[in-house]
Order: sequence, then structure tokens, then C-alpha cells
Amino acid sequence: MGTFTCGARYRNVTISTGYLAIAYDRPMRLTCDSADLAAALAVVMRAAASRTSLPVLGMVLLETADDGLRLTATNLELTIRRTVPAAVAEEGAVAVPGRLLADFTSALPREELRIDLEEPGGRLVLRSDSFSTEINGVPGDEFPPVTGGDLGDRLRLPAPLLVGALTDTLVAASTDEARPVLTGVRLETGAGRLTLLASDGHRLAVRGVDTATEPLPTGGITVPARALAEAARLFRAVEGDLDVAVSATGNQVALAAPGVELVSRVIDGQYPNLLRLVPAASDTRVVVPAAELGARLRALTPFAE
Repeated sequence: MGTFTCGARYRNVTISTGYLAIAYDRPMRLTCDSADLAAALAVVMRAAASRTSLPVLGMVLLETADDGLRLTATNLELTIRRTVPAAVAEEGAVAVPGRLLADFTSALPREELRIDLEEPGGRLVLRSDSFSTEINGVPGDEFPPVTGGDLGDRLRLPAPLLVGALTDTLVAASTDEARPVLTGVRLETGAGRLTLLASDGHRLAVRGVDTATEPLPTGGITVPARALAEAARLFRAVEGDLDVAVSATGNQVALAAPGVELVSRVIDGQYPNLLRLVPAASDTRVVVPAAELGARLRALTPFAE
């Protein structure tokens, strides 16, 4: 059994966002399944910053919760949280280098993992029957606080419906940063429906989903397509309901299912009224098998280059 120590404390990193930060004065102690932890880290690390002048943005926050161990990673534009079932003996929080922890846990066999924090913001000790390691961290209150579970009214709808609507509209979103508002997907509510729109100036995709509530701001919000692509990937396996909520300031949106949450910034700017480009009625309607039409279009695509 080998022991090694790695990481750095980053004691000089300070981030002030105006939110209330909570400091924990007790060492964290818990046990969880190593495979569950590795799987959760693989998910949240998609939101961690890979190249940044703030090392804390490459870290993952580990904090105890009522339902287990909650992991959080953020690049300040996108945040992903995932909760791992765990038996918590002592509460606490610590932020550690995310890629290091993810790579280590992914190499472990499936076994019980014991996690201890020697002191608040100190060394995180991980032990199993096969390995033992120590990773230096920073106090949990040095990790950037983000909005999420404390948002207000929520729009609730079946996850498969929203994931399907996102998949249908994301393909039309622009990748040209010269027009930032078109790099997002527009979400609007009205008449008992959630409408998603996306366009790159040449293509337009519109999809509606029935919903019983309308908590989105008047006029709707525009969410970065990259964040919603992560949401579609994250919630694809969810069979139950999904909650969508907007912060009181209107600058963040959260999508949440039991045990997992994604928070994204909202794109500022006036979204064009694209629905006026869609005829309200038409004289001719053609119904064709979708699979056959798709196959014919794919065969023609090489000649359109």
C-alpha cells in the first residue's frame, strides 16, 4: 500500500462575489463507494475551468449534505453539482484539485472509500483496502459561491420531454461569437407551453413543450447553447421530472433533478423575434417518413459543400 501527497494550498486566492460564505469548523469524515465518487467527478469536472488564472476554478468542492456528499465544479459561467450517497460521520467542506481527484478515483477498483479531512481546509485523506493518499486542499469558503438550490418558483416538466426539445433545437444555434445572443437557445413561456427557439441566422428550430406553470420572466431568457448541450447530456438518463428555475436577478438559470443540478448564466441582449418568420398558416402540408427523409438528405449533403 503506497502513500503520496500532491496538490497545493492556493492560500492567496480570494474571490468575493457578495454572497454569504459558510465556513465549517469541524473536520469532514465519511465513507462512500469509490465507483460512485469517480462517476460523479467525471460529470462535475465538465464544468471546471481547464485553463484559468484562478487555480480554485480547477478545483472541485466537496461538502457534506443531508443526502450524502455533494460535489461542485464551476467556471463561473457554468456550474454542475452532483450528490454521491455517503455515510457522513462528521460534516465539513474542502476544495481540492479536481482533475487530480478524478484521475485518482477513476483508477480505483470498486470498494468502500473512507474520506477524512485532517483539519478544515487541510489535507484530504482517502483510504481504501487498496490505496491510501493525501491531497492538499483549501477551505470550502474559498470556493466561489453560486446560486442554485435556493432559487424561487420552478417550472416542472418531464426530463425526457425537455431533453428531446433541447436536442431538436440546439442544432440550429450559432457558434459565431460576433452575435452572442444567437449562440444561445431562447426559452419562453406562455399559454401553458414552454417554447424553445434557436437560430444561426440561416436555420431556425422551434419546439414547444406543454407545462402547467409559467415562472420564467416575461419575454423569456436566452441560455448559452453550450450549457444546454451539457444539460441534455446530463439529464438524458433521468426518467422523472426536471425543475427549471430562474434567479431573482434574472441572470442565472438552474436545471435540477434529484441528486444533480446544472446552473448557467443567462445571455444578455435582445433576442430577435424569430417566430414572425414562421407563417401562421399554410395551404399545403406534406407528411413523409422522418427516417427516409433524413437518409435522402444525408445522401445529398456531400454535393452541397
